[in-house]
Amino acid sequence: MWVLIVLPATGATLLTVLDDFEEGSQDLQTDQEETLTDAYTSSQPGSTIMGGVREIVFEVTDNPRERNARVRVQPGPGRLFTRLRTGTTASVTVRYNRGGTGLGGIDLRAGGANGFGFEFQDANAGLGITVAVTDTSGRTATGAFTQAAANPVDPVTLVFDDFSNPAGADFSAADSIEFRFDPAVAGDFRMTGTGLYFVPVPEPTTAVLTVAALGVLLGHRRRREKQG
Repeated sequence: MWVLIVLPATGATLLTVLDDFEEGSQDLQTDQEETLTDAYTSSQPGSTIMGGVREIVFEVTDNPRERNARVRVQPGPGRLFTRLRTGTTASVTVRYNRGGTGLGGIDLRAGGANGFGFEFQDANAGLGITVAVTDTSGRTATGAFTQAAANPVDPVTLVFDDFSNPAGADFSAADSIEFRFDPAVAGDFRMTGTGLYFVPVPEPTTAVLTVAALGVLLGHRRRREKQG
């Protein structure tokens, strides 16, 4: 007899927009190995840019063919995108700290948020994402992962508790948020927004039951193979 395990759908819920890229055109491009920086300061009340200032650092570390490399924010469609040519390696850092004056202790856990989320229009496989949160005491917690699949449909999320040192900073008193994106060589991505999410985390008992159920299925299959 086969055992079917049905788990409830667990989609992430957007609670707070950090940046929807609908404001502040920025365009950094080079054909050299160099680091470019640019900051956009919003003058609009209720801006969807966290802290009202978006700082971008574009670091091109390898460009053997001296081809044009570019990162751009387009407010019209609302996206941040990269364009890297053959053999080009670069990183994009997006920083929110109110132009260096600090966010003043923003509570990232407000409303039940427990992680960051990134919405992509498309992305090459192998995109590395690193998040750094610094609190008002100057302590920093970091989290990193690699998006293995290309063109993720759902928001890509990173839960606070999955940071390498989640106790290293107070997420309820954030003073600076930094996102670093490391595409694969010649890899591109188009991102349409970042935010704070509630990400359902499976209960430990659910995980144990799931593993046990898989064990039952595997054992049953092996018995059938021996009988056959």
